[in-house]
Amino acid sequence: MSYRKSLSLILILTSLTVLAVFAIGGAALAQEPNSQPTATVIRWKNSQEATQGTNDNVYVGETISSLKTKIDLYYTYSDSTEPFLVPWGRVEFYSDYACNNQYTDTDELNAESGSVILYIKAKNSSAEYVEGTLTLSITLTEVVLTGIQAGWKTGVPTFYEGATLDTMKSYIDVFAFYNNGNRVRLEGDKFGIEWETENTKLRINSVEFSQVTTLNVTIVPIELASISAVWKDSLPTVYAGSDIDTL
Repeated sequence: MSYRKSLSLILILTSLTVLAVFAIGGAALAQEPNSQPTATVIRWKNSQEATQGTNDNVYVGETISSLKTKIDLYYTYSDSTEPFLVPWGRVEFYSDYACNNQYTDTDELNAESGSVILYIKAKNSSAEYVEGTLTLSITLTEVVLTGIQAGWKTGVPTFYEGATLDTMKSYIDVFAFYNNGNRVRLEGDKFGIEWETENTKLRINSVEFSQVTTLNVTIVPIELASISAVWKDSLPTVYAGSDIDTL
């Protein structure tokens, strides 16, 4: 086969491969319907029902970005067209019904009453608002500590008789766990340790959180392993008849 024919065949095969990849990738992407949406609905993740009710999995202090991982907005249509998932770039969140005060992704959700109402507007592909303002009422769950947990930083260390509690403390990590799934590492000055059971179990306490946990520890007794002898200085000259005590 000539060089020109080989080159032409390679180009044809490459073009077909690109087209195939494009077709496969395009099929996986949801296409926005051509018909105009008539409404926007709110759905909690993994829910088949549109809802504007409350949800107890949103915590005080969560950001708008965090909330977006828990809800979806869909355009609905008057005909049989399937609902279309609204890109977040077209969605705006507000703190008031008149939509004067817009939330940013980093704004936190806080409310003294334990609940918050969000006002939401969404635009279609023509940058026009699909309908009036939607409202989403959320019951915020207070973030509370559920406990602390202690563990060794890097594997289980070996401690010998005489090791101090301060020495052991430097090998320990303590974490505070919260009901929203977060955990926070406590600095060394935020917890103390003492013996729960001598040479067997440590008691770790957090004064700040009034929480206690325990951690097993093994203390290895110090035993004579071997002895060795060396000359104090250089090798001395020892003469026959020298007293052994002289050595």
